Amino acid sequence: RRAPDSLAGAIIIASTALPFAGDAEERRRDVTLLRERGAGAVIARKWPDYVAPHHAARADIRLCVEDMAQATPLDDFAAQTEMAITRCDSRAVVRETRVPLLLIHGGLDRMLPATAFPAFPGAARVRERMVPDSGHFVPLEAPQPAAAAIAEFLRECVPCCSQ
Repeated sequence: RRAPDSLAGAIIIASTALPFAGDAEERRRDVTLLRERGAGAVIARKWPDYVAPHHAARADIRLCVEDMAQATPLDDFAAQTEMAITRCDSRAVVRETRVPLLLIHGGLDRMLPATAFPAFPGAARVRERMVPDSGHFVPLEAPQPAAAAIAEFLRECVPCCSQ
């Protein structure tokens, strides 16, 4: 929003333009749990919501998520959580974007279910790709479909990448 002319395009994965509709206190409890018991405790509690059911036993995905969580400073996690909780309605911003925009989400995402992804009729620059067998961590759960959607978007929609 601040520098629209500096972007050729944007890809947003597992996020939404809708305002936060979850349980804010539960999310803040996650921050407290993280501070008191570490990332592993939060991931253990949230794991069924993080990944598609058929990926729940995938130790490689879980290890990657744990590594990312442990690499994130506690204050950053708290700030990200507050940003999510206080997220405003950005549908108008998405509709009015002047650059190509790709929205990717998992069809089995329990953190942001399909209903959290509004349609953008008339927004010609907005493309949505739902990866049916993925949860919230689309690039980890379905790397080939995620990469294919990104490659197609870059080839077709972003001038600097189509050559």
